[in-house]
Amino acid sequence: MTIATVSHALPTLDGKLSYAYDNSFKELPSGVTQRGNGRSEALSIEIKDARSAQFEPSLVKNGYCLATDFDSQLDLEQEGLDSDRILALYYPAVSKLIVDVLGGPKNVSRAIVFDHTIRSRVRREKGEKESNGENVGGYASRAHNDNTSDSAKTSRSFASKTARGRR
Repeated sequence: MTIATVSHALPTLDGKLSYAYDNSFKELPSGVTQRGNGRSEALSIEIKDARSAQFEPSLVKNGYCLATDFDSQLDLEQEGLDSDRILALYYPAVSKLIVDVLGGPKNVSRAIVFDHTIRSRVRREKGEKESNGENVGGYASRAHNDNTSDSAKTSRSFASKTARGRR
C-alpha cells in the first residue's frame, strides 16, 4: 500500500466556475486576467496495485480497468515526439482498445482520441518539441478534467483528421 497526496479542486469562493491556464497558453482568452482562479486542498489517498485485486475491475462499474495485450506498434520512449506516427498508429490502437474493453462494436461504435498533447516533465525541461513543432506539455499538479466545451467541439474535427490518416 502506498499513500499519495492529491491536490483536489474546491469550489471557488465567489461561486464562479474555476479555471486554470498553464504556461502552454501563450495568451489568455479575451477577458481573462489571471491564469487561474481555483482553490485546492491536498488529500492523502491510498494507492493499491489493481493487478492484485480480488476482483476484475470494470471500466463501467469501477471507473477503471486493466487492459492486457495492448500493441501500439509505436515505441513511445523512442518515437514519442513523432506527431504523425502517434496520429497514425497510437491513437487508432487506443481507440480500438477502448471499444474492445467496453464490449466491442455491439456496445460502442467508436472511441475518439482528441485534444492531442504529449506530456513529459523530462522532455519539457529539455525544451523538446513534437515533430509538428508543438511544445511538450508538463504534467498537471492536481486532479482535473481536460474536457471543455471547446475541446468537445474540436473533437469532431480531430477525429476526422485521424480517420483520414488511417484510410
